Amino acid sequence: MIDLHQFKEINDSLGHHCGDELLRQVAIRLSETLQAPDQAGRFYGNKFAIMLTNTDTTTIDAIAAPLLGTLENAFEIDGRYLYIRGTLGIALYPQHATTAPALLQKAEAAIFQARESTRYAAIFQALDNKGAAERLGLINDLRNALRDGQLELHYQPKLDLRSRHIIGAEALARWTHPQHGAIPPDQFIEIAERTGLIKELTQWVLETAIQQCAQCHANGKAMRISANLSAINLHDDELVPLIASLLKRHHLPAQNLVVEITETAMMADPARAKAQLRKLDTLGVRISIDDFGTGYSSLGHLRQLPVDEIKIDKSFVMDMISNEDDTSIVRATIGLAHDLGLEVVAEGVEDEAILKQLSDMGCDIAQGYHIARPMPAVDFIAMLKKINDPAEDKPAVASR
Repeated sequence: MIDLHQFKEINDSLGHHCGDELLRQVAIRLSETLQAPDQAGRFYGNKFAIMLTNTDTTTIDAIAAPLLGTLENAFEIDGRYLYIRGTLGIALYPQHATTAPALLQKAEAAIFQARESTRYAAIFQALDNKGAAERLGLINDLRNALRDGQLELHYQPKLDLRSRHIIGAEALARWTHPQHGAIPPDQFIEIAERTGLIKELTQWVLETAIQQCAQCHANGKAMRISANLSAINLHDDELVPLIASLLKRHHLPAQNLVVEITETAMMADPARAKAQLRKLDTLGVRISIDDFGTGYSSLGHLRQLPVDEIKIDKSFVMDMISNEDDTSIVRATIGLAHDLGLEVVAEGVEDEAILKQLSDMGCDIAQGYHIARPMPAVDFIAMLKKINDPAEDKPAVASR
């Protein structure tokens, strides 16, 4: 299996038509290099799978040289000369696996092994380190998890500090692996981004969150649902049409969907991000800058973007009581954000003292373990019904 380097940069900077043409030309070169019955084809994203016959572990250079050599000469597209490189992963039958899916998984794992050892090619090696072997195995398992419905969304409530009611929640993907149990989100989201599965994962999150939010509306519980987008999602031309289609299909007003984007993701390609955010704004979707204060942006820069809210990173909120610098940063951020007409969400609210201080500062919305931990949809709906009862003066706050 060949993983193409620089493909994302070409796609993002020159457009998808250039990316598609590059893939077409790579496919032609690979096919011309092979002899029957050998075959090559695009596997997904920027990866090509190649099936070779009569090879063994002593011929890695003989395999790698002609295949990677197809990438050495420039590709001419729209009058431009583009250069790319690749990493090759090799798995052998029957030494490494005896089925096609398993061989593909091992070949993809070999790409990661080549990268980790800074080589251009590698033959799959079984890992003695159990943890490392499991991580590589999760690549194929995540693909199966999306197909087989192993993932679910949990919701972390957001408390409006003005009305003292829960007004929405952040949708967070959770994966319970059949053998390994709960897989940390950071781990499987990184896998999704590195393997091209992030588009499919994001589509599942958006569809599930919008559907469940629409059910709440149908039951008389109007609320906002927040979903996270990665830098890769911001470069996907199909993102906005997808969201528009899902909102229409489930009859959910666009303003009840909030997309959360980190500063770092937004600054990876500011021009492209700005264009996508404007399309989402035109659609009516609310836009939130997540982890504010940890990236490269500023409140001044946000004036140029159609942003509705900012989320102050929990690293500033959690130590407010004991750290005067953090207190000053949070207070100043709230004041400046309000001057720009933005709502402010504070995440990482761990106790009542922090909650009270944020309320005194005029913070709009709070999120954290002191309010509630992330929970399955059925529990969140039950919580909404209980704590937003008009007969109650204000909602109970869950203990940590």
